[in-house]
Amino acid sequence: MPSRISAEIAQLARLARDGGLDLTQVSLRVKADLLMSTPQPAPDDLAAFGEMAATLMPGVDEATAVILARKIAAWPHAPAPALAALRERGGAVLAALIRHGLQLGPAEMEDVAAQPDGRLAS
Repeated sequence: MPSRISAEIAQLARLARDGGLDLTQVSLRVKADLLMSTPQPAPDDLAAFGEMAATLMPGVDEATAVILARKIAAWPHAPAPALAALRERGGAVLAALIRHGLQLGPAEMEDVAAQPDGRLAS
């Protein structure tokens, strides 16, 4: 049985599909806010958000991606696929992740440092 949050997201997805609305920009932010308001989000909800972020991130505008990066950078429950999708954006999105607490290991720091200058431009 899906959790309450999953049911709400499914209803939002139906509205977008049936109503012809493009809620891509909003849906990721709403889902992030819902999950972050829960002290212990359900693993299924986190997995769904990670998959959703990985799928939708390439089509999300930069402003929305930066907002998401700021929200989930230091969140202890942030799904790895969501963080990876944000990191892939580079530029201002990657800079926002780092500025807002994304923990990088030594190898990851080296990888970021080796990127072209524009990769961290903000």
